[in-house]
Amino acid sequence: MWALGSLCGPLIGGGFTQEESWRWIFWINIPFCSPPWFVLIPLYLNLNHRTTSFLEKLRRVDRIGPALFVGSTMGLLIPITSGSVMYPWHHWRTLVVLVLGVAGLAGFVLYERFVAKEPLIRLRVFSTKTTVVNYLGTVINGMIVSLEVANS
Repeated sequence: MWALGSLCGPLIGGGFTQEESWRWIFWINIPFCSPPWFVLIPLYLNLNHRTTSFLEKLRRVDRIGPALFVGSTMGLLIPITSGSVMYPWHHWRTLVVLVLGVAGLAGFVLYERFVAKEPLIRLRVFSTKTTVVNYLGTVINGMIVSLEVANS
């Protein structure tokens, strides 16, 4: 089902945006997304609520982690999308931002692993080989779809 959705979703979405309007992408997803939100999540989601003050909750929020993650991700996406468009791939303005993005993501992982009390992403998500392989497969699939869209 995942493979079917990954292949058909971009094609159907592209057809809607080309023939109708991009708003149809939102409307077509409502019947598929509403049942999980309104039925399944309240039934199966088990949250452990902590009764603390509002100020204590604000102190627990990780502010550095999201800033590192967003900044590093932008540092990767800007040169990847503009490489050979604004500047060639070997130009220092492309390479410096790309290297800073990779270093920032490494810093984000280290910060989340060793410093953050309430991390943005719990790194134990990546503790099994199955999840790592699934994430890598998703990244590779996204890259292939992006290349196909760019070449068409």
